[in-house]
Amino acid sequence: MNTLALDLGSTRIKAARIDPRGKLVGFAERDAPPIVGENATREFDPSAYLALARAALDELQPRHGERLGIASQRSTFLLWRAEDGQPVSAAISWQDRSAAPWIDARVATQAAVREVVAGLTGLTLSPHFVGPKLAALFERRPTLLSQAQSGSLRLGTLDTWLIWNWSRGKLHVTDATMAARTLLFEPRSGQWNPTLTEMFGVPQACLPRVLPSSGRADELSDGIVVGASVADQSAGALHAVGSLPGGALINIGTGTFVLVPCGSVFSQRAGYLTSLIHSDGLPEELSARRFALEGTINAGGSQVQRGERSEAMSTRELSQEAFVLVDQNGIGAPHWRADLGPIWSRGASALPPAARGGLAELGLCFRVREILSDLEAIDSRLVVAGGALNEPGFAARLASALGRTLEISLEPEATLVGAAQLARGERLEHGRAGTELVEPELARAPVDEHYERWRRWVRAQTGR
Repeated sequence: MNTLALDLGSTRIKAARIDPRGKLVGFAERDAPPIVGENATREFDPSAYLALARAALDELQPRHGERLGIASQRSTFLLWRAEDGQPVSAAISWQDRSAAPWIDARVATQAAVREVVAGLTGLTLSPHFVGPKLAALFERRPTLLSQAQSGSLRLGTLDTWLIWNWSRGKLHVTDATMAARTLLFEPRSGQWNPTLTEMFGVPQACLPRVLPSSGRADELSDGIVVGASVADQSAGALHAVGSLPGGALINIGTGTFVLVPCGSVFSQRAGYLTSLIHSDGLPEELSARRFALEGTINAGGSQVQRGERSEAMSTRELSQEAFVLVDQNGIGAPHWRADLGPIWSRGASALPPAARGGLAELGLCFRVREILSDLEAIDSRLVVAGGALNEPGFAARLASALGRTLEISLEPEATLVGAAQLARGERLEHGRAGTELVEPELARAPVDEHYERWRRWVRAQTGR
């Protein structure tokens, strides 16, 4: 039986009907509403997003009883009235950093706050996450806090917002992988954590009920049945490499994410995030949860060189003292410097535009290598996915920068397929992606030497 899937992205909303072999037999997409805002603010219209998602799904003419898997961008959220579903806030994007002053003020007076957050959640205290954003929003608009305390408001990420509307207010729910990205949820207990909700001033009355990622049967008002709902990076990772140790996913889209599954072990590594990537039991079944170490890079496909290149990977790029740290809007793992990025060395700034483009691409590849090396996954099975693979020759240039043979995912819609597979009840412990091998184009020695020079330069810029 075919399965529906919905991918709630930042720039595109995609819907598909997928057959039992994992092949798309129907596809529709819509451009997401534009993200607007000045300075650190990044937000969009949640009602417009809801309408566009519905339009994409309706184009497939869903049938009564058909199962649906949802994959959602992480950490975007909004508030709405329980009475009539009217939003009382914009959809505040995961890219929004307006909570940074709130965090800085607390850290300055409470030195242990970062350790408490990391110990309970496996994440870093960052303005990208819902908890600090919501705390800053309540500080700016105290009437919203009083309404949330009274139980008249509902909080939700995009999956919650859509399911609430499509069930006509009967289902106020999210899944564990989405809850685990809020800084309000403790993955090991499988529950909203009172220490965290108190820290960020979030009333538990406004929080959704947390459900497993899969094994569900949530009927919507039109008869569609939500069989799974999961974070988008989790869906892609489960499809590509599965939930057990031994592989890593490099997903290069709007941002870049490196996920290294570690099975049921809640593993932590300084400078990196511990992500819950799947749960089929809450709260007592810890063994039914799957985790991954994650390194995030605040840059992605836009750094990949556009157009034809005269050289596979320019040896010129490896021979000069020119370096770039490509992260935008703050540097991600393992440095976590919200005040920096992007950074060009003096030698890089003097290069012509074409050469700077190739250097930026190399800088992105080296950021991936840095994360894989830190997580001791550089020698694992490496699967690459994401829109950057559409650029001719990029996969081979990435292989050269990593000094490794890579497996390139042959499924451009891995997130959709992963969500559908979960909705069908597949466990995805080992991944199901079809791949092809790509070999490095350059000898490893000059690449290794330039990488070490780049990393020393990065450490000097970031203090790590």
